[in-house]
Amino acid sequence: SKALIENQGTIKADHFDVALFSFRISNEGEIKASQGSVLLGAGQKILMRPLDDRDAFFVGYSDGSESEETGIDQKGLIQSVQAKLEADGNLYALAINQTGEIRTTALVHQDGHLRIIAK
Repeated sequence: SKALIENQGTIKADHFDVALFSFRISNEGEIKASQGSVLLGAGQKILMRPLDDRDAFFVGYSDGSESEETGIDQKGLIQSVQAKLEADGNLYALAINQTGEIRTTALVHQDGHLRIIAK
């Protein structure tokens, strides 16, 4: 499916995680997980793993021929203990367009990935 998840309101989970997975994701609202994680994954293939795994999900990258429209448009607010945004997209386009705000406690470069992680 090439469906879009679009959030223009507030998604709030005080003691839980928020996970949105789709071909395309647009957040113009607020996503808050005060004691949990916010996970956004956009792509054609998404592999879920147990949340206690270091990487709760993996987006399978394609050759780009069918994924030009795939991606995350993050214009809103993400507030959580941990946040992960990962998208498959055209190599010549932005797969993740981050113009909003992400509030968390740490930013770590790990295994070639930029991760926002609480310590």
